Amino acid sequence: MELLHCLLPSLHLLHLDSYDLAPREHHLTLNLTSTQAKARCPICGQPSHRVHSRYSRTLADLPCVSFSLTLIVRVCKFFCANPACPRRIFTERFPEVAASWARKTQRLVEHLQAIALTSGGQAGARLCVHLGLRCCGSTLLNLLSHLPLPPIKTPCILGVDDFALRRGQHYGTILVDIEAHRPIALLPDRTAETLETWLKAHPGVEILSRDRSKTYRSGMTAGAPAVMPVADRFHLLQNLEETLEKAFQGKSEAIKSVEIAQLQAAGISLSEIPKPKTSRQQRREEKRAQRLDNCKLKVLKGSCNNCYAAVTASLPAYSLSHAIEVCSTFTWQSSKVTESGSRKCAIASSITSSEGTSVCSAYCNTWL
Repeated sequence: MELLHCLLPSLHLLHLDSYDLAPREHHLTLNLTSTQAKARCPICGQPSHRVHSRYSRTLADLPCVSFSLTLIVRVCKFFCANPACPRRIFTERFPEVAASWARKTQRLVEHLQAIALTSGGQAGARLCVHLGLRCCGSTLLNLLSHLPLPPIKTPCILGVDDFALRRGQHYGTILVDIEAHRPIALLPDRTAETLETWLKAHPGVEILSRDRSKTYRSGMTAGAPAVMPVADRFHLLQNLEETLEKAFQGKSEAIKSVEIAQLQAAGISLSEIPKPKTSRQQRREEKRAQRLDNCKLKVLKGSCNNCYAAVTASLPAYSLSHAIEVCSTFTWQSSKVTESGSRKCAIASSITSSEGTSVCSAYCNTWL
């Protein structure tokens, strides 16, 4: 009992009455009682010692070794002693143990928030399974929303760029600490006045990385004229790409002739160079491969077992692939059983060998 008493989240607020151990379920339950003789009303703050009733509160706690831990706390309800208070009956609080209406202890919540900050939602949920914690990814993300924002420290190197709150309609400004690689503020719009106001309220920026927007330039000049403006790598490459596109626009023939001359000088024949496939040809090949895969799955599931056995017994590999493609072209409509009980088969239209035809005819009564 002394060892279990040391596991309590608060030694001066809770008292251990008994415990229940379930070895098969790897679960430990501690039955606790509140030791507070009086409590303060959460509305008016008036202390009260008049007990109205008692009830049990169930809290999930940190696991103990390989056993999940549950706390069943017997708490009191008090009458408010202030007649002017709108709350007549209130429940005693345990801010050190758990928040109001919470089903988890405060120390368990802190551990889950640390996991969520490090691993995120789904990855954190998978980690919780190995740690003996029952928690899903959505719960971890909800716990993160209750954390207060960290204090903003004005960075020496600040990155400024716009982002879309709603693409094509409403844009804002994001401010990023370049040294720490994390955003520090989101501004509601991308006007010069908003950036100027923020820079004046947060002095200390030495270098400001921005794009070539005149709006941000005017806001930086008015808000922090001593800041040195620079262009980041992304916008430099973007500007280079736009400049090259404008320079080489309409000169495809000259570029192609230079490429042919270089290949001929290297002794490479133009016929040896494979022609690049167009996007339409790539989509056509992807759809064809998808049809083949779907057909093979249907064959394995028994959609056309007789014809499949006949073709594999009589045809070479390339004819089998052709037959499967024909089946996918007909979308297996020809493999349905007719009213007379005969089976139609699209594979028959792709058979070229007489042996394959004779074998398939034993299974298919009706030919296409």
